[in-house]
Amino acid sequence: MKSFFFSGGKPQPVYFWISLLMILVVGMIIMAMMNRLPISDTVFISILGLVGGWVALYNWDRTNRGGKE
Repeated sequence: MKSFFFSGGKPQPVYFWISLLMILVVGMIIMAMMNRLPISDTVFISILGLVGGWVALYNWDRTNRGGKE
């Protein structure tokens, strides 16, 4: 688990926040399936797009800048 949140001894807080958002999305899906959260599919797709775009942008930036902060 440590290797998921740390790389080269430096923390990667982006992966922590992405994991937290994905846990919340899964919770929203479960609650929607149980009819306890009346929410549209557009919200799910938007949040998943946000998380996917965030991961892609973060990894693209790390690759192109060579991991330099």
